[in-house]
Amino acid sequence: MQRDLYIDTIRGICVIAIIFIHTVFWSGLEYTPEWIRNLALFIDVPLFFFLTGCTMAVNVNLNPLKQTFRLVCLFFFAVLVCRIIFLDFNLRSIIAPLFLGGASVPQLKVIQGSYWFVPIYCAGVIWAKMMIDYLKDYVINIFFVLVPVFYCYLYFIDNKFSSPEVFSGISIQMFLFPLWLILLGYKTYNSDKKLIWRILAFVFFVIIVFLAISKEHFYLQSYKFPISLPYIIASLVSLCLVMGFKTQVKNNLFVDIGQKALYFYLAQGISSSVLYFIVDAVILDWPLKLLLCFSLNCSMTILIGRLISEIEPKILSVITK
Repeated sequence: MQRDLYIDTIRGICVIAIIFIHTVFWSGLEYTPEWIRNLALFIDVPLFFFLTGCTMAVNVNLNPLKQTFRLVCLFFFAVLVCRIIFLDFNLRSIIAPLFLGGASVPQLKVIQGSYWFVPIYCAGVIWAKMMIDYLKDYVINIFFVLVPVFYCYLYFIDNKFSSPEVFSGISIQMFLFPLWLILLGYKTYNSDKKLIWRILAFVFFVIIVFLAISKEHFYLQSYKFPISLPYIIASLVSLCLVMGFKTQVKNNLFVDIGQKALYFYLAQGISSSVLYFIVDAVILDWPLKLLLCFSLNCSMTILIGRLISEIEPKILSVITK
């Protein structure tokens, strides 16, 4: 597979950002201030979807079915092993990941909390590949225009819109933005209009600051499930920064994490769950407590992620043979 080290670097940074998000939103919910949690969501899962599109632009032979199969198997093996460790043999929960029905491990609840990304990713890469291969460019360009119009309509006119499910329990509201991001990454990654991206990043940031100031108790997380316009705008800030300041600079640690991002994404679900057993024993002011818990979470994620990345391919190789 052809690799782009810049994409891998940003993907690695994104994994670290997810670790921070799950540090402050799960075990850190009681001691971290709201403004920290708002800032944390500026680099979130949507950037993963955009980078997937960028990867599809670099590697035109990327097979979405293979990607989906590996992701499904990864979470299935994780749930199976965890259930065995905890002697919790619930057959329905064990086989659920095979059919994109969840990844429930009651003792490690952040695994399930991280799982919402999986069915959307699987549906998104498959639909994006079909649209790229079978639709004319002008149809995709129309799609680029209609999706923002749709989310503006939901936010300003019909905020109680109840959208139908389109894939494995995913609503249209949760699905269209990630698909839009994948296609946007595919269409724009090889462009070099850095000034435009920088201007857009500034504009989007100003809009979010205006919303936060003008609306009392502005809480970005409340616009994430289901996806709504303020969360979309905040997500686009990081996307524009990634494109506007694209360079050849890379960090070996981030590259390594980025190249095995799915393993580390699963690993942070495990480590963020383990953090629950540690956080109450840490008696510090919130900045120091957050720094310590985040550092522990990163360290555990890297160790668990490396272990998974060594074991899972061997198991998958045996099964596929």
